[in-house]
Amino acid sequence: MRRKSEGAVWMAGGCTGWYLDRDGANRAAWPASTVNYWLRTRRLDPADFEVERLEQPAGRP
Repeated sequence: MRRKSEGAVWMAGGCTGWYLDRDGANRAAWPASTVNYWLRTRRLDPADFEVERLEQPAGRP
């Protein structure tokens, strides 16, 4: 995602927005088509995730 976003206008420099983290990395704006996103995210591989049980539920903020 980072490599595909390099030439995008939101990564060209000088732009700030909700999709860039404090280091300027794009963590939210998908650099390809919506269909491409759907094809790549429609199946989930549980092996890609680390799951751990919380001992206590988190309190309200």
